This record gives sequence, structure tokens and C-alpha cells, in this order.
Amino acid sequence: MMNIYDKRQIRCATCGREIGEVDDDARILFSRCGSCDGAKSGENEVFRYLTERFETTVKNVLVTR
Repeated sequence: MMNIYDKRQIRCATCGREIGEVDDDARILFSRCGSCDGAKSGENEVFRYLTERFETTVKNVLVTR
């Protein structure tokens, strides 16, 4: 049976904000909170949108020729 002492707190590697608790024997690498991780995913969405837009434009140009 586990209790609160079998856990440890983890903090965001970027801003240092407390994220939550994990088992004491768990290994967490480069944990990030929602706001720090959200900034990265927003950049990925812009890149994905631009890539899809470019592919669509190239396909349309090739079809019209």
C-alpha cells in the first residue's frame, strides 16, 4: 500500500513551477509544465501549417501544368 511518502514532487525544467507528484522510484527527464510545453507545440503547429500549405501549392501548380 502506498502513502504520500512514496511520492516526490516534480518541477518544470524551464520555469521551475511545481507540476505534480510521481512515484519515488520514477525517472523523469526534462519535465515541462503546460504553459512551457504549450509554447513549443504552438511553434510546431505553425510549422505544420506552413508545410501543408506549401505542399498544397506545389500540388496545385503541378496539376495545372
